[in-house]
Amino acid sequence: MLAIYICDDIIEIASQFEKYIKKYLLCRDDDMELVCTATTPGEVLDILSMKGQCNTGLYFLDVDLKSSMDGFQLAASIREKDPNGFIVFITDHGERSCDTFKYHLEALDYICKADINNIEERIRDCIDLAYRRYQTISSDPEKYYTGHAGSRKYFLPLKDILYFTTSNTPHQLKVHLTSEIYSVRGDIKNLEAQLDERFFRCEKSCLVNLEHVRYVERNTRLITLDNQSQIPISQSGLKLFLRNYPDLISKP
Repeated sequence: MLAIYICDDIIEIASQFEKYIKKYLLCRDDDMELVCTATTPGEVLDILSMKGQCNTGLYFLDVDLKSSMDGFQLAASIREKDPNGFIVFITDHGERSCDTFKYHLEALDYICKADINNIEERIRDCIDLAYRRYQTISSDPEKYYTGHAGSRKYFLPLKDILYFTTSNTPHQLKVHLTSEIYSVRGDIKNLEAQLDERFFRCEKSCLVNLEHVRYVERNTRLITLDNQSQIPISQSGLKLFLRNYPDLISKP
């Protein structure tokens, strides 16, 4: 289920968002539910703690909460409990949007309170987009890699990924596809633990997708992929590869 949350310290605005969302959900026969309309961050976090991360959430958060934390800080706390959740910020102005980078957040959208005539439509658009992405992941979460980069979130099919490498920038990875390269936050060691057996640690800084390996040359210690690109393999990696995948240690 896609669980929807609202948090705005002004009860009138929170209630208006609640009205728009409930109205739209009545027209939809989808696995979505408005589970929380709150005026304080604590209410949202308490419900998330009780639910134990069992559902992905869509969060409409006021930026300027008159509380111990603002909307960005609340979003950062939500990220710890619901890393794949979708966050929409409600704001009076857009100049604080750069704070999404400060807190390493991925905002689905910003809705300006002053844009009264378009708020309801923007809410519907956010629900539609979040639910489409939620369906993509929940249909088979093991088939997708979720990458985060600044305010963006990428859903990349694992079958299309050739390999991952570390970046010169600390805590950054590069995801290599046939025709694209994405830079995302991450650590190669933690990533290795999360991925399935199709990804092999060919050297300290690289994880290769075995489904794209054509062959490995022992003399040069180079892996040739099905798009003809080549990546190196370490001596220890070659020994492990030879033991586990001897049929790929050959020349074309």
